[in-house]
Amino acid sequence: MNLDVLSDEEKKITFDEQLALSRIEGSPIAEGSPLPLIPKAPVSRRKLSTIFSGKYLGSSSTAKAPLSSTAESSAMARATHIEIEMSGMLADEAEPTAPLDAENIRLGEEVIQIPNRDSISVQLHEIFAPHINEGNHEAFELLIGERAIRLDAKGETPESIHRILSKGTNMDRVAQATVGYVRSVPFGIASRLLDAKQVLTAAAKTPAQGGAIAGVFSGAADTVGAKILEKSTGNTQWMKADAEQLEPVMAEAKGATGNLMKQALEISASFQTYTGRNILRNAVVPAVAKKAGAAAATGVDSWIAAAGGPIAGSAAYVAMNAFNEKNHRVGPEYLLGRPDWEAHFDRLKNATWTDAGINGLKRAARLPVDIATDTLSGARELLTAKRILTNGVLAGGFAAVSAAKAAAGIAAKKAGMDPASISAIQETVGTITSAPVFAAWTMTDVLADTAIDKAGEAANRAGNMIHQSNPPMAARAEYHVIDMPEDDRGPAA
Repeated sequence: MNLDVLSDEEKKITFDEQLALSRIEGSPIAEGSPLPLIPKAPVSRRKLSTIFSGKYLGSSSTAKAPLSSTAESSAMARATHIEIEMSGMLADEAEPTAPLDAENIRLGEEVIQIPNRDSISVQLHEIFAPHINEGNHEAFELLIGERAIRLDAKGETPESIHRILSKGTNMDRVAQATVGYVRSVPFGIASRLLDAKQVLTAAAKTPAQGGAIAGVFSGAADTVGAKILEKSTGNTQWMKADAEQLEPVMAEAKGATGNLMKQALEISASFQTYTGRNILRNAVVPAVAKKAGAAAATGVDSWIAAAGGPIAGSAAYVAMNAFNEKNHRVGPEYLLGRPDWEAHFDRLKNATWTDAGINGLKRAARLPVDIATDTLSGARELLTAKRILTNGVLAGGFAAVSAAKAAAGIAAKKAGMDPASISAIQETVGTITSAPVFAAWTMTDVLADTAIDKAGEAANRAGNMIHQSNPPMAARAEYHVIDMPEDDRGPAA
């Protein structure tokens, strides 16, 4: 790349112009001297960027002090002819930290074109930037360089890549909302059945026992339902990949995002959408009780709980996806970080929203098969340590909520309140006490496997210590086989 800056008239140099021109070529010029011609000389893109835009395209050098706007504009105003030659730029001079929109640098009527491959490389560096550190930057440079070469060869541009990846991100968001709704349906059905079929809780003698039964039943429905829906709601995201599906450097980077406790807290916060559903019950149910009586209010409450469950579940999954995007657990880097990234990229490029809808219908059509084949495995899942623990938390939590609501209702009735006020108090108490139950239930679901594994390791260590502390067994007598001679005598008389 060569830079010609020529002047067709002789003028005196002011101090600001002296500063500007000395920074362009690095040589001091005395104030008051004639404005010289700046000869053609190789100029690095880093210096060129500094002159024209005040930014570095590169990231390895320390920036000089920026020109004042007066000095820069004055010097550039006197440069009436600019000739830029890009043919000498090496193909591998990708500059990682340029902004995504740095396709060109404009000076007056002249435009410096940046090669498409370099612009793609800039874009990919920004995509992978949250995962790059001192220990892995060389591996990421190789990965990004290979992707940039292939995307450039395929005729892609930063604009087309952004459009394709944005489409995948938006499809993932819609898919997550749909998955959250579908996976919450069994829980909603269980809620309605508990209210409609009193026989399910007939064995309960106290409100707490009734709540515990409701928790066990709801947890069981959720567990079996999740197993049945596992195939139809799995593998729905373009921008998500498991560690074994990624290049080694990206798999390691993914592991660095996996703070389990942080994720558990995020999921607990996400599932407070069920608290939002309960707030709606607080607003509607007492009004119905006031106008139509307690029986009608109970029915409305049941339907809001059942129908609002899947909606709350959908919102919870949307919130979880937002947390994952923010913390870089999902995103375009997980598609581009796969060994088979190109096949996935091409499929995403050709995918349409109609295709996504047809795929959803196909998944729904196979549900009868999944119900027939996976119900038994879902029932077995109930007996695992994890499900016993999580469903136990739900049962205990629902028991506490039911007991608190009943106590609040009794106190309000003794205070002489009307049915609408009693209902309002009970719903408020239920909302307040159920919020930590949903938080504890979801946190337990996330952390249970780790807790169970650690408990198993502790039990093994304790067993090994007990075994090693046993005294050696006393030496035992040795037994030898004695060969007896054959008896050649015939049978006794």
